[in-house]
Amino acid sequence: MKKINEKFLLRKINESLLIIQIVFPLAGIFLTIMTIWLANANQVNDIELYVIAGFSYGVFFFLFPLGIYIFRKRILIKKLNDIDGYQ
Repeated sequence: MKKINEKFLLRKINESLLIIQIVFPLAGIFLTIMTIWLANANQVNDIELYVIAGFSYGVFFFLFPLGIYIFRKRILIKKLNDIDGYQ
C-alpha cells in the first residue's frame, strides 16, 4: 500500500514539475517583451534596465526550469522506474 501512494505522489510531482517547465519560460518571454515594449513607450534608453530585467528574468524563468528538468531526469524518473521495477 505504501508503494502505491508513493508512486502516485511521485507521478503527481512529475506532472506538476513538467507544467512548471513549460509555463515558466513562456511567462519569461512574455515579461521580457512587455519590459522592452514599456521601456520603449516611455522613451527609456537606459541600457541598465535591459540588462537587469534580462538577467532577472533569465535566472528565474529560464534557469529555474532547467534545474527542474535536471532534477526530473536524474532523480525523479529514476525513483519512478525503481518503484515500477524497471532497470
